[in-house]
Amino acid sequence: MGRFYLFEGVDGAGKTTLAEGLAERIGAVYYASPPESMRSLRKFADFSSPTSRLGFYTLGNHLSSAEISDFLKERDVVVDRYVYSTLTEHSVLLDQVLEMPPDLVQPDCIIHVTASWEEIEKRYVEQRPGRAERENVEHQKKIGDMYDHYLSRFDHVLRVDTTERVPEDVVSEIIEALGIKPLS
Repeated sequence: MGRFYLFEGVDGAGKTTLAEGLAERIGAVYYASPPESMRSLRKFADFSSPTSRLGFYTLGNHLSSAEISDFLKERDVVVDRYVYSTLTEHSVLLDQVLEMPPDLVQPDCIIHVTASWEEIEKRYVEQRPGRAERENVEHQKKIGDMYDHYLSRFDHVLRVDTTERVPEDVVSEIIEALGIKPLS
């Protein structure tokens, strides 16, 4: 049975870069959520009502859970976003704290990726010139607070700050902190 490493954090913190880097370094499956089968519909869901978006991403979490469980039978899996992204984003959009669905596969470790708000804004300007309104820093700060709420319940959370850091160094720090054996 493989181990499930989950990367969560606000937009622009560096989750995808680190998740891809960790998966490569340890020979794990890289899995991005929502699942591939739903990605063509994502643009429609992202611009629909918050309740419709929540339904779309909740379905995505259930499909992801099944796919991740299958991968875990043979390999480690590194996941880029999962149920906590859904809960934090929609708790802010709907102005209520949402409950965790009880029947989803849970990670062995959550890597909570952070960066300074100045760094995140800089990344937005560089990487997302036409970003959506919900990607503004003030909105992301609310989501960051909600991540703190949800992730404070767990003792298997590793918090990493990517501010002005080289991604490869952060991946090495994660490997060392979690005692993972890299491929080489």
